[in-house]
Amino acid sequence: MSIEYVLKRNAKKNINITIKDDGTVVVSAPKRVSIAEINRVIERKKEWIEKAKSKQSQKKIIHTDLDIRDGEKIYFLGELKTIKIIPSKATGIFIENDDICFEVKEKYLNNQDYLNTHFYYALKEKLTLILTEYMNMYLKVMNLDVNTMKLRNMRSRFGTCMPTKKEILFNTYLIHYPLESIEYVVLHEVSHLIHANHSAKFYNVIAKYMPDWKFRKNKLKEYSLQ
Repeated sequence: MSIEYVLKRNAKKNINITIKDDGTVVVSAPKRVSIAEINRVIERKKEWIEKAKSKQSQKKIIHTDLDIRDGEKIYFLGELKTIKIIPSKATGIFIENDDICFEVKEKYLNNQDYLNTHFYYALKEKLTLILTEYMNMYLKVMNLDVNTMKLRNMRSRFGTCMPTKKEILFNTYLIHYPLESIEYVVLHEVSHLIHANHSAKFYNVIAKYMPDWKFRKNKLKEYSLQ
């Protein structure tokens, strides 16, 4: 059976194959390379492609544009929770066993925009508290400081650090990942205040404070943003 793929032409010398989070096979190839040659490469790499697609299909899917409805499933700190919308005088979320309970004023129960906006805002507040706690802990033990910590929706990064500005930016979607992996991301970005690159010295700093950092980092790969 032939493998379907999306072809992108570029000016590079080699043919590159990428498997996206949704399982799509993307082939980047120079304009001079024929379709026949591309198909031969795909055939040679068929076993690797199938394994990579299978691995992607086993990932836990984090839907970034999910409408918030009663009974809907969502990952919260790495665990799959069922959204339970509860009429209340206030607005907020709390965890109860396998449910993530969303308290909403009764007049807004059928307002989808309101539900989406305030649910994700509540998640952002929860994440801010978690990040702040880890940030303060590691800044203290490492004798460092930052000027600003911000959150932003990002597709390709969990965080980024600008050492010269002493500014750290975290991905808002981290709230869906395991707590231990969130802590790793915090330490990773804080460590960039010491080493701006990804050198051996940089990872030695991380290992000093978190010996199991590789395990925590690999758990991030078990999830896929879609």
